[in-house]
Amino acid sequence: MRRSPRSSALLVLAALAVPAVAAVVAHPAAAATSDDACAQALNPDRRSVYRFKRDGGTLWYGRVVVTATRADRDRYCIQVDFGNRTVFHGFGMSGYERRDGRWVNDGGLGDEGSRGGSYTQSMQVPERYRIDRSYSIRHDGRWYRTTSISRTNL
Repeated sequence: MRRSPRSSALLVLAALAVPAVAAVVAHPAAAATSDDACAQALNPDRRSVYRFKRDGGTLWYGRVVVTATRADRDRYCIQVDFGNRTVFHGFGMSGYERRDGRWVNDGGLGDEGSRGGSYTQSMQVPERYRIDRSYSIRHDGRWYRTTSISRTNL
């Protein structure tokens, strides 16, 4: 039996839509709002810097800077800086919802690796939610990681 072109097109659209919707439903904290937090006014009093470390040593280049916006204390600009280098790097995230006085894991993203340069991200922490992130960089065959970067909105 031959499929009509219309049903094939609908099947393709449905296949593309399901992962996108599932990602937002499974990771509501990962859903970005339309505004870029890094383009907004940032609050220097709520700025943290994280370095890439391994076995007590610190990588001499690269850092992650997390700064809250002035307009919303639960919205952050994350600047991942590799010191003008193209490197293999990774990123992982977990989300936790506050339920009955305790944190319950709500899902996350495993370490995703890619090769590239410095970049920025926006992060909005929903109410009664905690997001933990970690960043890693590969240098001379070894992985260097930031400590867990945790932000909470209670």
